[in-house]
Amino acid sequence: MYEVVSGLLEVFSAMFQGYCLQYFFGSFLESRIRNRRTGGLAAAVLYGGLRLGMGYYLPKGYTSFWVFARLAVILCIVSMIALVFYRVVGKITLFLIVTFMAVGEMSVFLAHIFFELACHLFRLWGWRLENGYISPLEFYNRVINIITIGNQILFHVIGAALLYFTMRKIVRDYREKDYAIYRTELLFILTPGLTGLMVCTLLRITIDTAENGVPETLYDRYPSLMVIMPVILLLLLLSIVFGVKLFQDMICWNREKSSRIILEKQVSSLQEHMGEMERVYSGIRGDEA
Repeated sequence: MYEVVSGLLEVFSAMFQGYCLQYFFGSFLESRIRNRRTGGLAAAVLYGGLRLGMGYYLPKGYTSFWVFARLAVILCIVSMIALVFYRVVGKITLFLIVTFMAVGEMSVFLAHIFFELACHLFRLWGWRLENGYISPLEFYNRVINIITIGNQILFHVIGAALLYFTMRKIVRDYREKDYAIYRTELLFILTPGLTGLMVCTLLRITIDTAENGVPETLYDRYPSLMVIMPVILLLLLLSIVFGVKLFQDMICWNREKSSRIILEKQVSSLQEHMGEMERVYSGIRGDEA
């Protein structure tokens, strides 16, 4: 039962990520396929299929090599989807690719931390069994199965919700989608995403450790990280969102500033012209007198 539910949740997670990808890219880039719904569905299904295939064929190791190999494969998948289904436009495409990958990784880690917290329910039920508060072993096993499946569902739902609402927030805040972005501006909105992506890569490398040959997670060795890491990841996630909002506000402010400068120049020119006319008129009146 657990294997079936876990497999279905993996399929749901991959396909939902594909949906978020086509929604995010489709909000900025022009589709190569005339029917946007068909193109979006094809992009979502292809991405989901490739992610499932990557999970099946790529070893789930946490060594540096396999972590960076996994990151490179995801980069290739996302870039290929962008090139095949959308008309890639300049620097903005780099921002879209890096931001989607970073938000996806951070969403998974935030969901994983909540999953680790929920796993403490196992210890609670084990303590109750050891102390005789739960007598039927069959009832204990049934509760454990329910908690295990519930944790898996919660893990995928939290990750999907964080990814979707973050993508939606960025799309809504990025109002000037036709604005020609410059290199410095690109670095400004790209840096938070790259930072988040590197932090998640570091976590993947260091999350699993071993003490005297006994495997353990980083949270077991340093329990305070259960609080510190969610705060860091949430701050990085917010830095991406508010970085985009600040960038768009700067564009609007610069546009208003340029308009005000032009208006001031026009008013100044008009005042000079009126002053010249007044002097000419005064000269004519002096000649008549």
